[in-house]
Amino acid sequence: TMDENFFTGYRQTSIHKTETLLNVTVPYTSRNEYFFGYKQANRKEDDITIVNAGMRVDLGDGGTHVQSITLAFGGMSFKTVLATKTMIALTGRR
Repeated sequence: TMDENFFTGYRQTSIHKTETLLNVTVPYTSRNEYFFGYKQANRKEDDITIVNAGMRVDLGDGGTHVQSITLAFGGMSFKTVLATKTMIALTGRR
């Protein structure tokens, strides 16, 4: 599973050396679910980012409250990190 434990270090993953990653499925968003990705690099031609972020929020069936949220950031540590405390604080808010 590609979750917060997938990346174990700089350019290291939890995939065993005998395993092969065959595909990655990115599902369509549902109604009232939004995803945003951001990347900041030194130059437009440079593929190495200074910092990046992936954010997903599900506003539930009524679209009025945060049913679930994921906030992930890269370039701030040796691996991608989740803003867990902020995610918990925002869940359930209008």
